[in-house]
Amino acid sequence: MIKPPLETKETYLPGERLSFDLMVVGKAKDYLPYFIVTFKELSHAGLGRSRTPCDFVSVETISSEREITPVYSSDDNLVRPPGKDIRWSNLFSTTELKAETMRVLTEIREMVE
Repeated sequence: MIKPPLETKETYLPGERLSFDLMVVGKAKDYLPYFIVTFKELSHAGLGRSRTPCDFVSVETISSEREITPVYSSDDNLVRPPGKDIRWSNLFSTTELKAETMRVLTEIREMVE
């Protein structure tokens, strides 16, 4: 799931950063290097209506303890293994989960095979 930036900005000037969150769940984590290569290729092909090329700079993972682990950097063009998995049990205890309200802003579709 891609979480877009909270800002409503539509135009970025040279040197400004566009950042977003990508949440991968389950076995999708195994495909993280493919996501990185795809986003890197998209950035070179260009973004937006004018297909403006940009630099794909870095990817980091954030653990439930808020530890940041670098996964990709354009400096060395290497993809490293992501950090620890984040599990629901690490984020919320059962009692906290009952009191927590989660608001999903992205459409979710159930696929039935």
